[in-house]
Amino acid sequence: MASNCHISFICHVTRRELRKSLTENDRGNGFANRFLWCHSARTKKVPFPVSINELGIEDDIEKLRKATTSVRFLDPFEVFLSKEAKQYYGDIYLKLSDSHEGLWGEVTDRAVPQIVRIALVYCLLDGDMEIQYKHILAAEHLWDYCDQSARWAFEQNQYSDKALRILTALDQGPLSMTDIHKLFSGRMHKWDLGDLLNEISHLIKVTFERTSGRDKQIVSLIEDIEL
Repeated sequence: MASNCHISFICHVTRRELRKSLTENDRGNGFANRFLWCHSARTKKVPFPVSINELGIEDDIEKLRKATTSVRFLDPFEVFLSKEAKQYYGDIYLKLSDSHEGLWGEVTDRAVPQIVRIALVYCLLDGDMEIQYKHILAAEHLWDYCDQSARWAFEQNQYSDKALRILTALDQGPLSMTDIHKLFSGRMHKWDLGDLLNEISHLIKVTFERTSGRDKQIVSLIEDIEL
């Protein structure tokens, strides 16, 4: 048994692994929508990254240390919204309450409480005992980024169902054209199959393997591609 505990997670995962590992039950039972989904990507390749000691963030670290220390030793207290914050939150409440369709909606269907909690964090970091308009506004901007990150990770209508079937199979390793035909029980016309491969052409590469007869076409995923 643990009392007065507060647990948080900071996790890193690729989109491909996330889609494979997050179960339907996790998406729909209120587990996945407790996370703030934040997309990050490398913007450039740097052989010798700057060390954390050279970033000039000492003042920010000290501010964070003071904020967490001051809150830790306070007696339990209730934080309220200022008049301006309450009015703005009321203005955006209906928008926040609207759910998106599909998986995107399932993993973001907690926008209302998430924004209040984020605003509370900003409030305490500022050393305030009342959530201000600026805290709600900052929380809304952060949530918007998380919401769009979740859309990038979970929205499913980017590719057709048959193209997704090919991508899922290729995720296990390269396939010959014969193998891909077998995914559809050999009932896929070569022109239709060509259209499917064109749909995902930016994700795949085709190489040729020498045989005693006609060269074999091998289809594989391009390295470092996120699905």
